Amino acid sequence: MKNEYEPAEAAGMEAVVAELRWQGRCLSVLAAATVGVLLYLLRPVLVPFVVALFFTVGLKPILDLLQRSLLPSRIAAVAAAFLLGLVLLLALGGAVASSIDQLATNDAYQRRAAAAAKQLATFADRFNLLPPADGDEDKTSLNRLQLAARRGAKTAQDWLLGGMVSLFGSLGVVLIYMLFLLLGASQSANQDSELWRMVEGKLREYIVLKTVISVGTGVAVWMVLALFQVPLALLLGMLTFLLNYIPNFGPLATCVLPLPLIWLHPDLSLASMIAASVLSCGVQLVGGNIVEPRMMGSSFDLHPIVVLLSLMVWYAIWGFVGMLLAVPMTAALKGVLQRIERTEPVARLLAGDLTALSVGSRVA
Repeated sequence: MKNEYEPAEAAGMEAVVAELRWQGRCLSVLAAATVGVLLYLLRPVLVPFVVALFFTVGLKPILDLLQRSLLPSRIAAVAAAFLLGLVLLLALGGAVASSIDQLATNDAYQRRAAAAAKQLATFADRFNLLPPADGDEDKTSLNRLQLAARRGAKTAQDWLLGGMVSLFGSLGVVLIYMLFLLLGASQSANQDSELWRMVEGKLREYIVLKTVISVGTGVAVWMVLALFQVPLALLLGMLTFLLNYIPNFGPLATCVLPLPLIWLHPDLSLASMIAASVLSCGVQLVGGNIVEPRMMGSSFDLHPIVVLLSLMVWYAIWGFVGMLLAVPMTAALKGVLQRIERTEPVARLLAGDLTALSVGSRVA
């Protein structure tokens, strides 16, 4: 009689285990959704802290070097680093402001832009792309284009002004967080857990490699545009450096941004315009498709689809800052999941290993 009931009991136990496994997976999904909602609701507090944490991880080796070689006091090293950063920001800001002022007072550029606007208005009027004349039939297509441009510029100005106010407001909080994190970093260096050291190592590796690549790409774009005497070359190089932290979308945006300034340049020939456009975009292609994969290798081991999804998810949660931090945060999360036996299949799935979806995989 005992042997007759053993298969039934085994089947019942397997059914219970399978049901518990699916319950665990459903609870994991609910927990992830809850965490996402909390991250969204707490973004005014968490975003400055996470940005400060990233800066701290990147600057910590430099501060340690300063403390060992030049400034024995941790406070003096932090103060020197902050002062150096402030001087660099002021110098770059002055250079960018000077470039914008030169462009605004360049009559040749304004005449070229006016001619291009007239051609664009004629083209748009032919295909009925302009807004209605609002009862004033005497308005020409150029007047209506200028009206639409002013409305768009006003909207963009309001958005940019609000963004700048928010950015500088957050920057003060970021600096306060950084000050305490950097001052306390040396005291807790020997007490860090192995898991945090792994996460910190992943983040530092990404920050260092990505910064080196972004600096190289930004300098190359600046040199190309400066060679052809394109205005705002320094500003465009800085934007290239910043947006290069956003995979896929960043290089595409920085490839498009210089094109109006290149093609409206009054002193460039057609061949020079084509050369400047090809070289500035070619720098992005070489940096993103050749240099970056070779330098980073398979250190982060994230599938391209996972990278795109992480960009969209983190943008939905934290906006532009989320896009900047999406890849390193996802890579750090993958490293944590990889060290836990029950979530190791999820880490393999983030790397593109579809065998993690098999029945035998132990996911939560």
